[in-house]
Amino acid sequence: MRQFIYLFFALLGALLPTIDAHAFTIFSAKVFEGLLLDNRTISEVQCFRGGINTTDFARAAGMVSTYCKNYKIASKSPYVAIAGITTAYVCSEMNLEVCSGDTLDLANELLNDKCGPGVAGHVRLGVAKNGTLYGRGVLETPLCPGLGPGRMKKYQFYPISTFINGTRVGKW
Repeated sequence: MRQFIYLFFALLGALLPTIDAHAFTIFSAKVFEGLLLDNRTISEVQCFRGGINTTDFARAAGMVSTYCKNYKIASKSPYVAIAGITTAYVCSEMNLEVCSGDTLDLANELLNDKCGPGVAGHVRLGVAKNGTLYGRGVLETPLCPGLGPGRMKKYQFYPISTFINGTRVGKW
């Protein structure tokens, strides 16, 4: 029995680096060599520690798609859809942005390729720190790092509507 337990933990120890291999990994624009996503340059893909519920992400992504058909993302603001504890989001780091559910789907495919299926992360399109982020995560993962704490604090006082589990609310 002792040997079995030792073998179990040895195998678990061998697998953990593989499971967590892409945590906090950043892929720069050089990796993509001018590859475009929705006619915009991919400037960064960042993976975060932690997984997402893919079913909840699909629901949240649908909410983002619905929002993007009717509205734009305000300058220096996020738009977040939450299903369960899983988030799908778009962040505008500088200007009023047109968003697209199709772009979120393509960003999701890129995140699956670079980070692994079900791993939290985001894709930055456009110029670094002045672009648009499309991402997925859970409530504990970073959200819109380019906005900084000051801009996010302003957002907390003047939030845009957010969808939580399919219901539109003013705050989250």
